[in-house]
Amino acid sequence: LSATSSGPRSMAKHRRSLQSVRRAARGRSPSAKNGPGPLTVNVGITGHRACLLTTNLVDALEPIVEEVFRTLRDAASAIEADPEFPDSLDFRLHTPLASGADQIAAKSAHAAGYHVSAILPFVAEEYRNDFEGPELDEFEGALDAAHEIVALPGARSDPVDAYVHV
Repeated sequence: LSATSSGPRSMAKHRRSLQSVRRAARGRSPSAKNGPGPLTVNVGITGHRACLLTTNLVDALEPIVEEVFRTLRDAASAIEADPEFPDSLDFRLHTPLASGADQIAAKSAHAAGYHVSAILPFVAEEYRNDFEGPELDEFEGALDAAHEIVALPGARSDPVDAYVHV
């Protein structure tokens, strides 16, 4: 609202304008009754491996990451509550599920009701070679919990390229 706007007429005009912007962002015209489906909020996470994160740091990060996912969900849910947008919201996390930051995010996203997509640089059988011992067990658990697994066509002969594409 501008400093010169005042009164209920100005507020109604602003509300209609905001609704038009939201519709346009969703690919809907103001007169459209059936939209393209749910509004999808996509989040991508890739971060430091567990070997670079101390236990104290992980303990401090987990509640912060959980709060970020909850806050994003709550903020986006305001759109869903708008009677002009009856479509549902779809929340998705895309991550390669490496030990450390990726798995912290995946666990938090699951808790907040997000759809978790594992985006792997190689087929899962090859990517498993990046992990050993407890890290492999944690990766297997995170992979089993993922709603979707997408293996990119990376090659071990060019690992930098494979990881950059994630």
